[in-house]
Amino acid sequence: ALFMGTPKGAQSDFVRLHRAAITNPGPQWTGWAGRTLDNPYIPADEVEDARRSMPAEAFAQEYEGIPSDDGGNPFGLDAIDEAFRKISPAAGEKNRPVVWGADLARAVDATVALGLDAHRGLCGLERWQAPWGVTRSRLVGIFGTTPAIVDATGVGDPIVEDLQRDGALVAAFRFTMASKMKLMERLITAFQRRELCLHGAPDWLRAELESFGFVYTKMGVSYSAPEGMHDDGVMALALALQGWDRVQGSPPVEVLPEGERPDDPRLWLKRDTRHIDAGAGLTRQFPALV
Repeated sequence: ALFMGTPKGAQSDFVRLHRAAITNPGPQWTGWAGRTLDNPYIPADEVEDARRSMPAEAFAQEYEGIPSDDGGNPFGLDAIDEAFRKISPAAGEKNRPVVWGADLARAVDATVALGLDAHRGLCGLERWQAPWGVTRSRLVGIFGTTPAIVDATGVGDPIVEDLQRDGALVAAFRFTMASKMKLMERLITAFQRRELCLHGAPDWLRAELESFGFVYTKMGVSYSAPEGMHDDGVMALALALQGWDRVQGSPPVEVLPEGERPDDPRLWLKRDTRHIDAGAGLTRQFPALV
């Protein structure tokens, strides 16, 4: 029998089998390992394109045969764990989301709405399956006057239009291979820089984040959940972070005295707005920042 494959984590069955073969060579077992660059039938420039677009550990596993401790998870299992232990500085205060992200679904998957506070802390999360009419009404109630980024791919497009007609401050996000890759790269960066505070998040969100993976094709990196699993929460988190970058820009550096705070936390949180991309299309769809 000839077993061939790519390692998926240092503790995977395939890696253990290979390790046993090379540590106990004999007439019955032996093992080999090679890099993709050693294959004369794969163009070197294709491999270099992958190197530039993938996290270093992911590239090492996929193209150099070096098993990753994270099993190919793009966020990093340690980073996910730290995010779930990290408490937002606004916890315990009268904090509300400064932005929402929503991934839409009706039957197989679930609609997930996720809110982030001014410190990129999770402060709102709802998940459900329902007819579109029910989902639309529920989202209007959840968002209120808070800006939101909503999945407008395919059947989501008319839902976003309905939400905007209902007065919700919604910006549409359409998933393509390129836009999803950019969205995921931002989320990867947020985990690696320890920017997110997900303390108190449910176990199902953690499971989605830990099982999330990618494959690399000639078209580029494709991020998704493994077959049979869901990534609705991951997408909602990524969309919320996309909106946070445009609405909030950076975490608060100073809080006004209690008696001087207006009701809207986006107004009483003093912050450095130099990082906000004023030319981005989403920015123009959100209310003016004070």
